[in-house]
Amino acid sequence: HRNVFERAFNVLLILIAMVGFSSFVSAITASMTRLRSLQGNELSEAFLLRRFLKENHISPDLQSRVVRYIDMAVEVNKKKIDKSRVQSLNMLSGPLRVELQKELYLPHLIVHKFFERYATNDAAINQICFKAVDKMNLSRSDVLFQANGECKAMFFLTSGSLYYQRPKDTPPWEANQRRSRKIASIPLFARVLTLSKDSYFCEHPLWLPWYHRGTMGALTD
Repeated sequence: HRNVFERAFNVLLILIAMVGFSSFVSAITASMTRLRSLQGNELSEAFLLRRFLKENHISPDLQSRVVRYIDMAVEVNKKKIDKSRVQSLNMLSGPLRVELQKELYLPHLIVHKFFERYATNDAAINQICFKAVDKMNLSRSDVLFQANGECKAMFFLTSGSLYYQRPKDTPPWEANQRRSRKIASIPLFARVLTLSKDSYFCEHPLWLPWYHRGTMGALTD
């Protein structure tokens, strides 16, 4: 009898092990299939993009910038989930959406003293974050704005670096004053500036109509 129970126990263990192993193998197979499918979709999209650019005779310089930007966007989406990809967030109630927007954007806004103080009014800052704030990505060499263009928004730099360049035919400092040369010697008023993370710029449209006095572009992705 003892041998019978031992044999039955061994057979049961073998069956459990076989079921567990088969489940493990099937899970790996499913993961590999999904990975191949994703890679196949990426390759197909890349092929279609290059074919579209070529068929429409897009200049080589613009082609390389478009491809580089899309490659960068794909890498960013792999590293960090964008809100637009989470479909379930569309089911949130209005108040929850407002609170979510606030927590997403407020940490970047309060680097500016005005918004730091403005944030003491919850209702007001909630509306700012929900209705007036959006985000955009730039690839290296992209131009954010150009000289003499209308300035319609204030910007907060959350990552990477940008350059700001005043036109060559204008003095380093636009104020026509006797002390302009002295002011121009200060790095802040140089003809070319580099901005890094947590910088903010173009505050003017918050208060008055304004046109850009220089060109801003991306130094990094």
